[in-house]
Parts: sequence; C-alpha cells; structure tokens
Amino acid sequence: MVDRTMPTADDPMWKRNILAKVKESQATKNQAGRRNANIQVDYDPPMQILLKRAAEARGIGIGSYVKRAIAKQIAKDLGIPWTDILIHCAQARPYGSKPPGARKSQFGVRRTFDDGEGFGDWTN
Repeated sequence: MVDRTMPTADDPMWKRNILAKVKESQATKNQAGRRNANIQVDYDPPMQILLKRAAEARGIGIGSYVKRAIAKQIAKDLGIPWTDILIHCAQARPYGSKPPGARKSQFGVRRTFDDGEGFGDWTN
C-alpha cells in the first residue's frame, strides 16, 4: 500500500516536507520508549555470508552495519547529513556484542543513538 501523504520528488519542497514528516512522527512518539519500527529483507544465503564478512571486517555488528548502510544511502538520495538519519538509530555495536546493559537474550534495554563515529570510513 502506498502512503499518499508522504512527499515525493515531484514536489518542489520535498526535502522540507519529508523532514517535517519526520519531526511530526518524533513529536508523537515516546522518545524514552522502545523503538518500534522494523524491516525485513529477503535475500539468498550468499548475501548473508557477504553481509557477515563485511560487518566482521569493520568490527561492527551486522544490524549496525545494515542500519549505517541504509542511512548512508538515504542521506545521499535526500541530500542531507547522514547523522540527521542516524539519530533515529540505536548506537552501533561491535561485532558479536550485545546491547548496552542487556542480559543474555535481552534487547532494547537502554535507548541509545548512533553518532556515526567509528567502525571504519563511512564517507563514500
């Protein structure tokens, strides 16, 4: 289903309108609460192997690698700093680690924000 209320590139004010939508969404959410957005991506097993190798080579967790890669492309496509996107993402974690303050098999314990620092060069 297409969200007809979302600004498109046909709109001359699309960048401003998209950022307004983000701010509107932020205002309605409990910032101290758990993040509730999710994404599922279907791919073949070789992609999983490549993703794991890339994340491990940078020393960053697989989920953190994916979030940063998506944020970089969104920033490039929208012409905005990637840190403006990363503030909506949890702090990047080292490869093989668990979230800060989490016990085994516990996620989302403490709300954190990714500052875009570390884990190699993300400028290209």
